[in-house]
Amino acid sequence: MSHTHKLVLVRNISGGIFTLPDKSPKITDAGDLEMGNGCNINAHKVKYTSLDPPIPPARPSNSAVWTASDNTNVETGEIYLPSSTYSNALIQINKTNYDNVDYTAWLDSISDGDVIQLRDVDDPLDFAIYRIDSLRAVTASTIYNFDITLIHKGNSDTITASNQYFVSYVRRGSIGATGERGLQGLKGDKGNNGGNGANGLKGDQGDIGPTGLQGLKGDQGATGLKGSKGNVGAKGDQGDTGPRGATGIEGPTGAKGDQGATGLQGAKGDQGTKGDIGATGLQGATGLQGATGDIGPTGLQGLKGDQGATGLQGSQGNVGAKGDQGDTATGDQGDTGPRGATDNTR
Repeated sequence: MSHTHKLVLVRNISGGIFTLPDKSPKITDAGDLEMGNGCNINAHKVKYTSLDPPIPPARPSNSAVWTASDNTNVETGEIYLPSSTYSNALIQINKTNYDNVDYTAWLDSISDGDVIQLRDVDDPLDFAIYRIDSLRAVTASTIYNFDITLIHKGNSDTITASNQYFVSYVRRGSIGATGERGLQGLKGDKGNNGGNGANGLKGDQGDIGPTGLQGLKGDQGATGLKGSKGNVGAKGDQGDTGPRGATGIEGPTGAKGDQGATGLQGAKGDQGTKGDIGATGLQGATGLQGATGDIGPTGLQGLKGDQGATGLQGSQGNVGAKGDQGDTATGDQGDTGPRGATDNTR
């Protein structure tokens, strides 16, 4: 037969420790609480204040009690969180606590980075823990306004107006000693090549250099091209006829032979007397312009001046003066025209 019992916690007067009745319960695999005699019981959450006599939760160290307010006008003994939500970034605390004790010196000792905690006096699971970011201001010399950052909260999202809350804080720890130097990291991958730098600004135009010495006169231009061929000279006089050869012995008349081959041309007659000089040939065309003369020798180098700042690239220099025109050469006289042909008809 199964029986349901109410679990009653009894305070041990001598040691202040909670004990159970004689039959010690145990937890089954199913999660039920089972008494030693096999009877099942229902476990109930027991609030601290429901115990008889009541046993309050332990008070945090370095703490005092204030009453939560839902009014922006924070009175003596009150604290205020805007909108009554734990996630808010501001807390206001009156310098006088719930017990009407002045906590000015205590509040003044709170520094940036310290950790402050709010906890319901009757419910240790209703709490919020913050980091102090800064003391924003002290209003009317009585209300401390702290900027805070929520670190952790309990089973509630809001603070309950008119409930009493422990307010405690702990100091931020001092900075630890500098750690030993770590091992040198591995060499990183080679970075990508940087882009080309922007082109430099164009420098100012440099001063125009002094005019160089005039070059020496160039050599005479090459002889002009040979003039065109002169006209054919007048026909010369006919030369004398050469002597006739002796007659050969007459041979017997043979059969008519094939026509003999054409006889060799007679020997060239003596040259006739020199004909008159032919007319002067036409003047040859003007020879080509002579090549540009050699560049004159470089002037003496001036003394080395102090190096000036690099100037901008100078503009293109003026075109040099045109060289002297080469002398015009008259072409040679044209060759004498060929002798007229000899008249061989006689």
